[in-house]
Amino acid sequence: MSLKRKIILLITGVAAILFFLLFIYYYKAKILEIAIPFVMAVVIAYLLTPLVTRLERKGIPRTWGILLIYLFFSLVLASVIIFIIPEVISNTRELMLTIPQITARYQSIFNGVINIIRSSNWSDDIKNVLFREIQNSTTMVQTLATDALRRSISTLVETVAMVLDLILAMIIAYYFIKDAEFFREVVLSLTPRRWRNGIVGTGREINKILSNFIQGQLLTALIVGLLETVGLIIV
Repeated sequence: MSLKRKIILLITGVAAILFFLLFIYYYKAKILEIAIPFVMAVVIAYLLTPLVTRLERKGIPRTWGILLIYLFFSLVLASVIIFIIPEVISNTRELMLTIPQITARYQSIFNGVINIIRSSNWSDDIKNVLFREIQNSTTMVQTLATDALRRSISTLVETVAMVLDLILAMIIAYYFIKDAEFFREVVLSLTPRRWRNGIVGTGREINKILSNFIQGQLLTALIVGLLETVGLIIV
């Protein structure tokens, strides 16, 4: 290959890399939004693959094993929602009914304070200072209420988006688990042959470390969850 051709290829490669980096930089929000379900799918597939493999060893087809695990977690999630959602709706309704009463009460208190100040014998300077402080307090309360409402709506929207991402991730994870061997072969085929044994060995070591870590974290979460549940029942 001539020197001129090498220089052209080098410039083309550098330009392609720079274009790719600029594309990621300017569209990072969109790329992240698209990538989140796939990242979640990889995590779900990694966590559920050992369970699916155990079911497969017991004679349950891989597809049915995945569906059974999904059904189990769906039932658990549905049970949690059935117990939590009505309570959340009830508390929200009670809060919405209480807010107008609280607002009217504080408005009455403010009006009473203003009337007392106006009928007092204090100087106009003192009255103006007090009126200004009351106005500032009223504005602050209104701002806090507006911000709280905005955060609640934002949290609701983010929760719905997260649930949709989770559903999409579970669908993608289904294919990751079902065709795990195929994806493994694809990844290995993209690496040089002399590196494959090293990559497989490193992957097994990482998998062993991560498995022990995840099992420990899940056990800790289970113990904490049980203790909190018992505490709530006692209270």
